[in-house]
Amino acid sequence: MGDADWGIFAGYCFVGTAARGGSNLQALQSEARQLQSHAMAFNHELTEAVGHLVQVLSNLCNESTLDPTIIMPEVPTRKIEGDVPPKDMPDFVHLGQIYFYRLFLSYLFGRYSQAYDIVLARESFVDKIPVRYAILADETFYTGLTAVAVAREKGDDTLLVQARQCLDNMKGFCEQCRHNFEHKRCLLEAEIAVYDCKYDKAASLYDDAIRIAGEHGFVHEQGLAHEKAGCFYYGLNRSKSLQHFKWAKKYFLQWGSPRKVRDLEQRYSIGSSST
Repeated sequence: MGDADWGIFAGYCFVGTAARGGSNLQALQSEARQLQSHAMAFNHELTEAVGHLVQVLSNLCNESTLDPTIIMPEVPTRKIEGDVPPKDMPDFVHLGQIYFYRLFLSYLFGRYSQAYDIVLARESFVDKIPVRYAILADETFYTGLTAVAVAREKGDDTLLVQARQCLDNMKGFCEQCRHNFEHKRCLLEAEIAVYDCKYDKAASLYDDAIRIAGEHGFVHEQGLAHEKAGCFYYGLNRSKSLQHFKWAKKYFLQWGSPRKVRDLEQRYSIGSSST
C-alpha cells in the first residue's frame, strides 16, 4: 500500500472516529469532502465508504427537508444469509459501517423501530466482519439505547434482556478506558432505570452522564444525555425538562448539528425561543 493509500485510509478512520467522538461536524465535513476528492482522484477502494461518511455528516449538519437517516446511495436494510454479501451490497466491513451509521442516525432522530430493524439486520452478519473494534463500543451503546426505547414503545420486556447485556458490555469497556465510556454507561443505565421505575437512580445517573460527558469532551453525548433527561422530567417537572432541552440544543449546536436542534424543537414542541 502506497503513501496515498495509507493517507486516505488514515483520513477515513480519523474523520469517522472524530465524528463519533464529538468533534465539530462543520470542520469535519470540510475535511471529509477533501478526503472524498482525493479518494476519487486515486480511484481508491474506500471512495464509496468515504462518500457515505460525507453523507452522514451532511445529514447532521444541514437543515434540509430530506430524511436525515438515509445514506445515499441507499443500501437495503435486511438480514443476510451466507458467508458473502449479496451482489447489490458492499463487503461486510463497509456494510457494517453503513449499518452502524444508519443505527446511529435513526436513534438520534427518534426513529426507534427503524433503528431496531437495523440492529436485527446487523446481527445476521456481524460475526462475519473481520474488523469492527473501532465502532464496537458505540455499536453496543446505541444498540442498548435502541432496545430500551423500543421496549418502551411496544411494552416488550424481553428487549430489556438485550439492553442489560449491552450495559454489562459497556461496564467491560469502562474497565478498559473509563474516560471514553463511563458517560455512555451512565446514560444507558439511566434509561434502563427509568424503564424499571427506579426514578431516583435514573435522575442521579442522568446527572452523572451529563457531567462526565462534559468533563471528557463528548459534547454530542452531553447533548444526548440532556435530551434524555428532558424526556425523563417531561411529565414530572416541566420547568426542569425545558431546561434540559435548552442545554441539549446548546450542545448539539456546539457539536455543529443544527439539523438535530431542529429535530428537538419539532419532536418535543419546545420552539426556537428556548435556546
